[in-house]
Amino acid sequence: MQIIPIHTPRLNLNENLNDHLVEALFTSELSLLENDILVISSKIVSFAEGRVVEVKNNIEFEELVKRESEKYFKGSVVDLSYKFGLWIANAGIDKSNVESGKVVLWPINPQESADSIRSFLVKHFRLKNLGVILVDSICQPGRRGVTGAALAYSGIIGVTDERGKKDLYGNTLKITKANKADMISAAANLLMGEANEAIPYCIVRQVEIEFLGKKVDSIAELSMPLEDCIFNAIYK
Repeated sequence: MQIIPIHTPRLNLNENLNDHLVEALFTSELSLLENDILVISSKIVSFAEGRVVEVKNNIEFEELVKRESEKYFKGSVVDLSYKFGLWIANAGIDKSNVESGKVVLWPINPQESADSIRSFLVKHFRLKNLGVILVDSICQPGRRGVTGAALAYSGIIGVTDERGKKDLYGNTLKITKANKADMISAAANLLMGEANEAIPYCIVRQVEIEFLGKKVDSIAELSMPLEDCIFNAIYK
C-alpha cells in the first residue's frame, strides 16, 4: 500500500472544495488514478460547507454539543457523544485549527458529502473505480491518544465479512469482520497529523479493496446495533 500526502494552502470558509482539491493535485504534480482512494479530512469538508460557528462560553459550547449529539453523556474530562455510528468526544466539535472563539462542527450529512465529492472526481479525472473516505480523529476506550476513523465513504465496500474463512490452524472464523475503511483512515491520518501539518488529503494506492459504482449507506455499513457492541456495558 502506498500513501501520498497532499500539502495545501488553508481552505477559507465556504470555499469550493473541489476547486481547492484539483488545484492542490495540480500544484503537487499529482493526479487521481484508477483504483485510488482519496482520504479527506472531515474538517476541510466542514469548512467548505460553512460548518463553523462562534461560541462565547462553556455553557454555549455544552449546549451545542448536546444539539449535535444523537446520544449525549456528561463527562468529567470531555462530554461523550454518539453520532453517525461513532462514539466521539463533544459530538466531533473541534476547537483546533480554527480562529479563537469559533468551533468546527462535523458535516451535516457526511454520506452526501462523500458521494458528491466522488461524483465530481470520477467525472473530472474520467475514472471508474475511485474511493473517497472522510476521516476524523477519535479516541478509543482505555487507550491514550487519537487514531483516524472513517466518518463516511463512497465508492468502496468498507467492511468485509471474514466469517467462514480458515485461519492458519484450520479454524473457521465465526464473528470476524474487517473494517478496511477505518484501517485505511488510520494509516492516512498518521500522515495527515493533528496540528499544523496542512495535509487535508491523502491518496491511498495499491490497497486490496472492492470498488463500487453505486451509492451505499456507509454509515449503516460501519455501524452496529448498540446492544451488540462489546463496549455496551460502559454506556448502558
